[in-house]
Amino acid sequence: MLRTILTSLVLTVCSLATQAQDTPEFSVSIDRDTILMGNVFEVSFALENARGQDFDVEDLSENFELVGGPNISSSIQIINGEMSQQQSWSFYLRPKSEGIFYIPPASVRINGEYLSTLPLEVWVTPNPDGIVEPPAEQASPFGVPVPEPPVKPKKKRKVTRI
Repeated sequence: MLRTILTSLVLTVCSLATQAQDTPEFSVSIDRDTILMGNVFEVSFALENARGQDFDVEDLSENFELVGGPNISSSIQIINGEMSQQQSWSFYLRPKSEGIFYIPPASVRINGEYLSTLPLEVWVTPNPDGIVEPPAEQASPFGVPVPEPPVKPKKKRKVTRI
């Protein structure tokens, strides 16, 4: 009797864990939450464990200048017979003024149902010194950081004075 109860409990937990992995998740992220005025930042919307359609984000142009995007990527992985998939949409934005702003919610349709993200807060601070922040670390498609290209030393000229 105890053995039957334990077996059914283990099977229930395993089935719940498998269902949790297959639940679609839609999220938003930014590469930094505090931006110096005049700098560019990246906003990414990611959908995992589903294939979405009709991606829509509210107007970003009220508070931000669109510098690049939308950049769209999609991937499917099959590892040991288990499939996972991801879609992402990214935008590069430059704030138009200082203050506290929100990245508006985005939505995507999955099998007739819509998932949406929550608004995300962004702080834009003054930049009196004109500091330009380097972009977030670039990564190759394989998840390995892309190294900076080597800097060639300048050749010294031979100067002969007459």
